[in-house]
Amino acid sequence: MNWMMKIFLATAITGLILNFSGDRILTDQNILSSLPFNTTTKAATFQPVPPGFHPLITQGDSWLFLDDGSDQASTWQDIHFDDRTWKSGNGELGYGDGNENTTVSFGDDPSNKPITTYFRHAFYIAEPSIYEELILRVQRDDGVVVYLNDHEVFRSNMPEGEIDYLTHASLGLDSSSETTFLGTSLVPSLLKPGMNVIAAEIHQASANSSDISFDLELLGASNNTDQDITFAVVGDFGNEGSPTADVASLIDSWNPDVVITVGDNNYPRGELETFEKNTVQYYGKYFQSDGQQNRFFPTLGNHDWDGLICRDQQCLGTWTGFFTLPGNERYYDFIWGPVHFFAIDSDIREPDGRSSISEQARWLEHKLATSEAPWKIVYMHHPPFSSRVMTRSEARGSESIMQWPFQTWGASAVFAGHNHLYERIVINDFPYFTNGLGGTVVVHDFFAPNSGNPGSQRRYNEDHGAMRVQATDTTIEFQFITRTGEVIDTYVLFKS
Repeated sequence: MNWMMKIFLATAITGLILNFSGDRILTDQNILSSLPFNTTTKAATFQPVPPGFHPLITQGDSWLFLDDGSDQASTWQDIHFDDRTWKSGNGELGYGDGNENTTVSFGDDPSNKPITTYFRHAFYIAEPSIYEELILRVQRDDGVVVYLNDHEVFRSNMPEGEIDYLTHASLGLDSSSETTFLGTSLVPSLLKPGMNVIAAEIHQASANSSDISFDLELLGASNNTDQDITFAVVGDFGNEGSPTADVASLIDSWNPDVVITVGDNNYPRGELETFEKNTVQYYGKYFQSDGQQNRFFPTLGNHDWDGLICRDQQCLGTWTGFFTLPGNERYYDFIWGPVHFFAIDSDIREPDGRSSISEQARWLEHKLATSEAPWKIVYMHHPPFSSRVMTRSEARGSESIMQWPFQTWGASAVFAGHNHLYERIVINDFPYFTNGLGGTVVVHDFFAPNSGNPGSQRRYNEDHGAMRVQATDTTIEFQFITRTGEVIDTYVLFKS
């Protein structure tokens, strides 16, 4: 679904802001019995990734789900299906076992629970042709059918033939079967450039079943050995004016493969009415459209959050109508060339929390641990470290709650915005970049020019600009460049 269609659908939703209201390919006979994995506690021990593979979807990843017992017919697994009103949560998802990360609902009647619960996860593939093999691993209780881009690819403990939302699983599973991950190989040609969707439906054996369980991971083996990329990082740009236009033109001149943002994409309140003039006219060329995959991956800023409402595991608003993003769209990851990107939501309103022990942080820690990319870039809005001190009138400076152990978890660098200035801070040989000069007319001062963070190595606030980053398998170069083309800072990391 491109951004124009998403906006059209968003405008049809009423309320304060929004009114919350194929052929079978595989069966149990195709299961690879050599790939079992058991989890019996919430803090599960994850199965190692086979040599030569890397995760496209990890166990414990974020999912959208529908648990109201409704009939979704046959369109819900389509890649363009509108799932913005679905709830979100991280795996394992289910109820009744006590080991779930996310509890799904079974309604008000324990003796008449929904037979079918639906799950969807969107993930991004820049170049599908590099994948030579895929492995799917699924945990299910009781039965499951899995689809990749609207093609059925796996069926377990379900009857043959057509099924619907009232179709029962073939058998009720015992406790050991409920925690086993079943694996099979998939055909890589099912992948598409850009957004892909895994969809799964869990079916109960009976309406009074005591529990359900679901989790899934997708692994890929690629032949990609050398792919250099250039990506731009821009922040705090979302208002109409010549500074924003100048910075956007600068970025266009780099011909970047990807543009990532560190938040505040649409001032002042992330509203639909301001999206076209504040964002689309400058960066719309990078959005997904007919015949073009998405190359624009923003993260939420505090001004963007003003146009978003979350309730009962649902988050809806202008943000979900703007962009085509993986996962739950608030925090997500994607791989492009030698770089694995992780967008984090640092706002206090994030439903999954923002402390280092939050559900969101646990997701990031596992994602970083399983990534085999040469470079792992984490980006968010609020800077973990900054030499602009906090004041009584403005909550700007180091955001201590976001000082997660990124380096220990395996990240290569962290980008942030929020403070309208540029700064590079290096702590224990690990770089933190604050990059908030993307176009907003207000430029902030460094309140502690001769003190502040002892790791501060470069400060700048004299003009607007953005960062250009060039990555290969062995080096990654970070530059901050002003809208007039002046290179203010260069920093390079090397792989040994």
